Amino acid sequence: SGTCVTNCSSISNQSIGYFLNTNSSRCEPCQQNCLNCSNANNCTNCKLPNHIYGSACVPECPLSTYLDVNSNSCQACTQNNCVGCQDSSKCTQCKVGSYLLNGICV
Repeated sequence: SGTCVTNCSSISNQSIGYFLNTNSSRCEPCQQNCLNCSNANNCTNCKLPNHIYGSACVPECPLSTYLDVNSNSCQACTQNNCVGCQDSSKCTQCKVGSYLLNGICV
């Protein structure tokens, strides 16, 4: 906008964040639905109801992951043969060829 700032996060708003592009010395927008980022491809905080998955913001956690509400991020299911989980230890859906027994794929 032509205004000088000492910190790019000071121009961030509730819709989108900004980061300092060190090559151009300009504040540039984070990716869509991202409130804070270290660069254009690395989001660290998402606009709700989105969640961090890798370095992007997603509306829903993909298969084989679950939502960690403490970090608002998608974390990998840790059980073998699990394609859907409630948390790191309780599976809700198994790969073809396995079946669910008390939250475990067997």
